Amino acid sequence: MTAEVELDTVLRRLHMPTVRRLWSDLQVRVEKEETRYAEYLQTLVGEEISHRTQPRSLG
Repeated sequence: MTAEVELDTVLRRLHMPTVRRLWSDLQVRVEKEETRYAEYLQTLVGEEISHRTQPRSLG
């Protein structure tokens, strides 16, 4: 099993859909920009929190 598949499985079990959706694209971007790992992780977690605190539409 590849690291990407394992990560997807873990994120699914942790119920982190936003991180699952964003991590790969963000990883490519931060590698190009040489962003520090802590900043990358902070962005991912911040996006997950933001997603979770948004009001849900009924519908």
